[in-house]
Amino acid sequence: MGSMKRIEPDLIILDIHLPKFDGIYYLRLIRKKYNLPIIILSARSEESEQIRGIELGADDYITKPFSMGILFAKINAIFRRKIQSSILEEINIGNLVL
Repeated sequence: MGSMKRIEPDLIILDIHLPKFDGIYYLRLIRKKYNLPIIILSARSEESEQIRGIELGADDYITKPFSMGILFAKINAIFRRKIQSSILEEINIGNLVL
């Protein structure tokens, strides 16, 4: 996880099936320290697995096989929401509120 500070990702695409530890383990670690968008990619298509991933902090869950069009659309949606939320933040300069 130390390398994440050096890389400073804007988004993480996380597979559940990983060697040694599964993606859920890494999802929990990432969520403890970082608030960045995470999309899970997984062959596990059961509803309970998708709910678990979202409840543990993933922003989206895509089941394999998937199309690149769906992946790109979901990534674009996440960044669109991120940009809109940053635009809606107040900016305070002295007594001026923007």
